[in-house]
Amino acid sequence: SSFDAIHNSYSAQALNGAGIVPGEPFAENDIAFTWPSAASGSPNNYQINGQILPVTPVASATSLGFLGSSTNGSTSGTATLTYTDGTTTTFPLGFADWAVSSIASLPFQDTVAATMSYRNHGSTQQTLTVYVFMTEVALDPTKTLQSVTLPSTLTGGQLHIFAVGTGS
Repeated sequence: SSFDAIHNSYSAQALNGAGIVPGEPFAENDIAFTWPSAASGSPNNYQINGQILPVTPVASATSLGFLGSSTNGSTSGTATLTYTDGTTTTFPLGFADWAVSSIASLPFQDTVAATMSYRNHGSTQQTLTVYVFMTEVALDPTKTLQSVTLPSTLTGGQLHIFAVGTGS
């Protein structure tokens, strides 16, 4: 498979070693996520292009979180929250590159959700630290979230979202 369009991808075994198992719950900063379960070689993420994702929030949700990363450089765009009353609000959504050389100063309020010491390169392993990041946005606690519209225009490389979750 090719996560970055040049035949590199996350290793399922390395992700498992970092506590991320397809179809299983994964918690980061009190936000519950489920890593996608896709057949080997099949896409398991949204490559951002304006998709509308329905969201079923936990009771009294106060934050919406995203697990993801970017390829070919740090990437961001404007996303939109839609509440059940029809109101909307926009926010910046972005991630650092999955193979960023330093996590000392991450952009977009990213935090590291998982660290792997290698990635797949075709049928071999390449020793290179790669990451899955988490970022979150505050929700209006007086409203119920209905969906999030992912950015349709990006600055930088490609933005990938693996999972969306809510927390309270």
